[in-house]
Amino acid sequence: GVAEAIAEQCREGDLILLRGDVGAGKTTFARGFIESFTNDDDVVVASPTFLLHLQYDGGICTVHHLDLYRLRKDQDISFLGLDKVFPSGVALVEWPSEPLRQYLP
Repeated sequence: GVAEAIAEQCREGDLILLRGDVGAGKTTFARGFIESFTNDDDVVVASPTFLLHLQYDGGICTVHHLDLYRLRKDQDISFLGLDKVFPSGVALVEWPSEPLRQYLP
């Protein structure tokens, strides 16, 4: 699928922003991407809606899966440590918000 094809091309430092309405398939895309990137069809990929940030061992680097849906559009997101997250692996961000802009590479 598309997520798997993109996973094959990703490297450390890559960032994928996932936008779409509720139910559009953002988490489904992330699940396919993470299964492919980690080369583990049995990996349990949960939605990070309530935890905000989940990490998966991708072998060559960590996959960071973030969901900013529950955060206000103007909320300070420095507590997520994104300045360290983005350069340290591949990041998938569901519901990217305006405060995220300052952390983009």
